[in-house]
Amino acid sequence: MVGEKPVDQTFFDPTDSCFSAILPTTWDALGARKWIEGVSPLEQYRLTGEGWLGAMKFTDQLDSFMKEAGKIIATMKSYVKGRTKAMLVSVEELAERSGISAGLVFNLIESRVLERRYGKCGASWYGSSGRMVFIPRDFGIEPLDLDKLFKEDAEIRLRELESEIDATKEELSFTKDELSRFQCPYCGAPLSYTAPIELDERTSDTVEAFECGYTIGAGSEQPCPSDPRFPKLEDYDFKFKGFDTKWGTEWVCYPVPKTDMARRIHLMNQAGRTQEEAKQNVIRWYEQHAKPWKRRL
Repeated sequence: MVGEKPVDQTFFDPTDSCFSAILPTTWDALGARKWIEGVSPLEQYRLTGEGWLGAMKFTDQLDSFMKEAGKIIATMKSYVKGRTKAMLVSVEELAERSGISAGLVFNLIESRVLERRYGKCGASWYGSSGRMVFIPRDFGIEPLDLDKLFKEDAEIRLRELESEIDATKEELSFTKDELSRFQCPYCGAPLSYTAPIELDERTSDTVEAFECGYTIGAGSEQPCPSDPRFPKLEDYDFKFKGFDTKWGTEWVCYPVPKTDMARRIHLMNQAGRTQEEAKQNVIRWYEQHAKPWKRRL
């Protein structure tokens, strides 16, 4: 049923006749193993990345898939080959360049097959949208290869460490104004991480993320909840689509951004037994992520 579609877009109704031989306890066991996850309140399930990997293995499809997936892996490796920085690439671009469907590219990333099956450094998702891929500079390298790489790179790393020590000494003498660059400019939340991103062969940038959710870099910005420009609910149109189930029509609410700032927040689609319930679920998700950051005591 999944075929070449991404696992997060294929749902299974346990009451369908094709699943009549599966006991309720089996669904529970698969959920406990984190091979499936419930889609509430639809009372349906979908495969997780780990579950998709297990299904491919038990149906003897994994080895043949990995031969085809070699095109995706080679494409991702080409982005960081001979470079010192990571890369940020969309699923669609990887699919186009490798000639593999976007659904299979998504499932390869979601299942973390390189790490789980082959013990190599794999790619991961960047941000909450699940459609931008972070390719580390050591992508596809095995642990033994890493040991060799570290030894060959020892002198360079030693010089970098000496530079970091000098930089740390300077930072210790920073004034309050100078230290502010390590805090969100809107709420003062501390910097969580920074990561170098290579946008293309000639352009690179640094992504900075703060505890409040404010993220900037790589040509995009996710606003802080305390930013006066943070989108309001009225900055979204709410679209609905009904799905017929055994229990009647289930509704999914799709928030459609109307402004540039609204497009910078990935407001998740939500389901409900009525249009109003689905809309309220979207509103609750929005309110949770729109709460201003507060310093922990």
